[in-house]
Amino acid sequence: MQRVGVVAWANLGAAAIMGSASGSRARTFGGVVAFRVTILGTGLHFEAVPGETLLAAARRQGVLMPSACRNGTCRECRCRVGQGQVRHTIAWPGLSADEKREGWVLPCVAEAESDVELDAPRAKAAP
Repeated sequence: MQRVGVVAWANLGAAAIMGSASGSRARTFGGVVAFRVTILGTGLHFEAVPGETLLAAARRQGVLMPSACRNGTCRECRCRVGQGQVRHTIAWPGLSADEKREGWVLPCVAEAESDVELDAPRAKAAP
């Protein structure tokens, strides 16, 4: 499938639903894969495309998540993955091995690899 920048993705047409190899319900927008990210307990959700961090995708679509450094060191954005798969974009994000095993993630340096549910109680809709 095609990978394009976020601006190009935002200008593409209507969504079509397709199944992925992992069983996730990935969406495509003009041939670009997007995964649904749901913030547990809030009713908030957004779409994330490959190459876009969870934090950037959230902000682009009006979901505010706490952050400071945006490079994986301050831990301000730390939240837990309830369901789904994410991949950190840096080799050593500011998480311990135990935290990674427990499902903690840093959205500022993490990308969705499937539909994802995040336990991020400080997330909120932009005013």
